[in-house]
Amino acid sequence: MLHMNNTNSTIDPVVKDTASLKRRWFDDDDECDESPALALRHDLDAITRLMAMITELDSLRKRRREC
Repeated sequence: MLHMNNTNSTIDPVVKDTASLKRRWFDDDDECDESPALALRHDLDAITRLMAMITELDSLRKRRREC
């Protein structure tokens, strides 16, 4: 998710949450010890976080246009 840093109005992205998702999708990492159900759960959680970031960015862009 994106976290708004109120001290200097910057957006701090959370990158670590999607690292395993990226590794599984792009590197075909066979060393992953997760069960398929657990891996799917992690992927869905990462996708949910990404969708939340997109929504937050969209609302920030709309607010910026209004100013």
